[in-house]
Amino acid sequence: MKKVIKSIFCMMFCLLSCFCLVACVDDGDIHIGSTRDDSKWFSQEELEVKGLKDLPPPTGCTGDMSSSVTWFNNGYSFHQECPSVDVFTQNANTYFDYFKEKYDSNFGKRMSKVSLLDNSETWFRIKTNITLQECYDDTNPSKLYQWYYITDTTVDEYGYFDKDAVYSFEIRYEYDTNKDTYMFKIFIENASTNRYGNMKYYYSK
Repeated sequence: MKKVIKSIFCMMFCLLSCFCLVACVDDGDIHIGSTRDDSKWFSQEELEVKGLKDLPPPTGCTGDMSSSVTWFNNGYSFHQECPSVDVFTQNANTYFDYFKEKYDSNFGKRMSKVSLLDNSETWFRIKTNITLQECYDDTNPSKLYQWYYITDTTVDEYGYFDKDAVYSFEIRYEYDTNKDTYMFKIFIENASTNRYGNMKYYYSK
């Protein structure tokens, strides 16, 4: 009887192990279960998934890098110590120029058009031909630049882009209380919903 019970427990353990292994393998785009080095910049494969081929790492930052491909809205995040606002601004210019060259008129600032009364759905216009300063905001706890880019220009009969076609790109100069220093942060997110998934967003130009 003890042998039977022991065999049952072994079988249950094996099944549970297999289930956990499969659950950790794939998130849809990036193989999380693979041996990814979170202390390095994103790989070309990872960047291409988000339409950001050859996006360079920030320059002038110091200390260890920290990158992740498991951020909100199927997005990415990046952190590294930033010695000054000047370094932050220089990198903002570099990234803005990258998007001007790669996306031209298919990136810009998000402008609200109309929302349902409960804000569960909102329609936006992406204003193109913008300046870097138009993307700046310091009303939050940290200084930031943010813009939106279109990875697929296919539109529906009303002129709105397909779901998952628009991504947000945000960079921050933010104080980290744990490290007692300012950090350069990058956040890349699918812009079709809010972070809780209970609000849908639609975009046109």
